[in-house]
Amino acid sequence: MWPELVRDIVLPGHEALMGRPTLQIVKGLAATAFAHDAITRYQARQLEALVDHAADACVYWHDRLSRGAHVARDVPDVATASKVSTSDLPILTRAEIRRHRESMRSQRPPGKLIYHSSSGTTDDNLIFYLDRERQAWDRALRIHALTRLGLDIGEKQLHFMPQYGAGGRLGWMKDGLRTVRDRLTRDIAFDPRPMTPERLSAGLQALRNYRPALIVGYPSVLFALARHQLEKGEARGLPLPRYILSTGEVLYAFQRRAIESAFGARVIEEYGSQELGVIASENDAGDWLVNWQHVIVEVLRHGRPARSGETGEVVVTNLHSRAMPLIRYATGDVVTAPSPARDAAMPITMLPRIEGRTSDVLITTDGHPFSNRDMVDLLVHETGAYEFSIHQTAPDRVLCMTVHDRGWTGQEAKVAALLRSVLGRTLRVDWKIGRALCALKSGKRRYVCSSTAHAMLAHDRESGMFLSRAWPQRVLDAA
Repeated sequence: MWPELVRDIVLPGHEALMGRPTLQIVKGLAATAFAHDAITRYQARQLEALVDHAADACVYWHDRLSRGAHVARDVPDVATASKVSTSDLPILTRAEIRRHRESMRSQRPPGKLIYHSSSGTTDDNLIFYLDRERQAWDRALRIHALTRLGLDIGEKQLHFMPQYGAGGRLGWMKDGLRTVRDRLTRDIAFDPRPMTPERLSAGLQALRNYRPALIVGYPSVLFALARHQLEKGEARGLPLPRYILSTGEVLYAFQRRAIESAFGARVIEEYGSQELGVIASENDAGDWLVNWQHVIVEVLRHGRPARSGETGEVVVTNLHSRAMPLIRYATGDVVTAPSPARDAAMPITMLPRIEGRTSDVLITTDGHPFSNRDMVDLLVHETGAYEFSIHQTAPDRVLCMTVHDRGWTGQEAKVAALLRSVLGRTLRVDWKIGRALCALKSGKRRYVCSSTAHAMLAHDRESGMFLSRAWPQRVLDAA
């Protein structure tokens, strides 16, 4: 009864009260055609409308687009539509948003402007604006992806995520109303921080009590919960969810194995960001389907489409970001372009797995990017340790940070040999060993950080060492 009540009464009532067309969008997504020519026409029309709005309603975009950028007008047929591209538009960086946020927001927003903050891996959060329609698309795309997996609206969800208070004089009231809403919609959250043994046990107890169909969390948090359960024998009476949704970070193979073993359910991934919403969702076949109804995705290397097998940055246009248009926004995330090469004129509807941030990739001594996923999983597999972080400061130099307990202490020679076997024989390996790795505010982890890779791959050259996109995780009480 409860799922039907949430689906038919509670959630529709709440979204109507908030002025969000979430469920109408869900219905439209379910009926969307997937032919490439239809996708091309749809994206061309949406892009044209967004650029016209940006140039007309935003001081920043009016000035920037008037300097030569344009979008083809009128899309009479598929042949013309296939030529409509974002390639004439400038690439937007995080540093640009920081400098020009107020002039980027719409002077005629389609409803209430909402002041929002990202929750980045590096604790370097970005402030931006959105509106109710953008919120509705985010919620609708999550619902649509879960529906494809057989999870219906109203089935219980438990989010192991950081919870930040509303703040202000009425913050306590807003937080209380949010708690009531989450209970009514059967979509509750548990803040696992600080991730002490006591707090992790409390999280597992919340899981026992609530018995959700879906668990949602950052990979680092889910892995910590899984490790605590497996090592401390917390499995007694633990309910089995139907799926576990991993989001917000790279999910490594060793983490996936531990999480699936601990919770007895398959892990699926979702890729997105606070600024852009849900970009791609994993389906039951393991493919990352791009939400092309909401975003245009490009994979670029130095401003051009990445070639087959080449590492490139994900650049995204949010088609419904009218409160603060995000057009060709360089996400700071990288993928390896698939092989064989795709037709550059066709929209990207399927995305390779994200390799991490531009600063998460390692660079070999002869100057080639190497997979963050492959390196971390190799090191964990060969050493049995996962309390480490690698900071690459130059193509021929890395600093290995680890801890005395559960780290690489005693395996330094083995680790150095593994790194040299992949990155190059002339690699210099330095060490810093301490009591613990300093926790990030978000609860996330950084296994790799390379300012060298950031300088090579990122379109945003400012948001590196100055704005912490390439800051490594720190080790406490290092000798």
